[in-house]
Amino acid sequence: QAEDTIVQLASAIEVATLAAERIADQNQEARLRAANAIGRIGARQYAPELLVNLGSEERPRNIAATVVALHRLEHRPALGAIADYGEHSSALVREAVAAALGALGNSSINPVLNRLLHDTDTNVRVAAITSAGRLRDPFFAPALMAILQDTRNMEPRFSAKDRIAVAWAVPRLQPIPQDLMNRLGQHATQPVVASMMGPMVDSPEVMAAAVFAFAEAGGRDPAFADSANRLFTLFAEVASGDRSGSSEEFTGQVRMSPLLTDIARQARSWQAERTIPEPLPAPTRQPNMLYQKIDR
Repeated sequence: QAEDTIVQLASAIEVATLAAERIADQNQEARLRAANAIGRIGARQYAPELLVNLGSEERPRNIAATVVALHRLEHRPALGAIADYGEHSSALVREAVAAALGALGNSSINPVLNRLLHDTDTNVRVAAITSAGRLRDPFFAPALMAILQDTRNMEPRFSAKDRIAVAWAVPRLQPIPQDLMNRLGQHATQPVVASMMGPMVDSPEVMAAAVFAFAEAGGRDPAFADSANRLFTLFAEVASGDRSGSSEEFTGQVRMSPLLTDIARQARSWQAERTIPEPLPAPTRQPNMLYQKIDR
């Protein structure tokens, strides 16, 4: 709460200067709050001092806070030092590193980020997947495919959260990999998750994310626009019971779901106009996929 107050007062008093005086304070909690405040205020002039102090921090919370601050300040000279923490024992630190690499990185950190894509902690992996999408480098395509295909295993290493993040990242790669889009199409329409009772469809959240991946891909690359529209049409036809216009591209047994039908309607609007319409009334609560609020 005190930290929030400091940030709010930043325009009225020299908060950044006062916070900078605590960057190397003997009290580790003071250093943590100083890093947080400087990062949130956007006081880029103090980024070099934060970078110098990073090497002397030992507590994981302080290391993570400093990495986050350098990330917020977009201090690219910190890239190498931040990447060196990619194998830190603390998941909190590795998550901060994974997120920062997507904002500050270039191809030199690809091996570090690729390793974080396979981290044992879900939050670290999701941050790394998101960063892979931000960097737009197809270098990460094989790792992203491995995450999606992990559903074939009875004891998968990756979770639905990972697959949702992959659906966000894939259409941002340049060029957009066709094989990854094909796989996302399967997650939207086919039973792809292994179980004791045989293959099952993915979670509604993953299916929705896969549908939006096609909307994003179609909006970014006209080559994917037709595929996206065919997918949206398929969900509309399933809802109406009329499959006469369906193509062979998406041949799965799509589950009848008012939620997913409306998601496809919202996704079509996102592809065409980059706006999300209000959810339609339905027997089940419909999510408004506020995609434009997370798209950066």
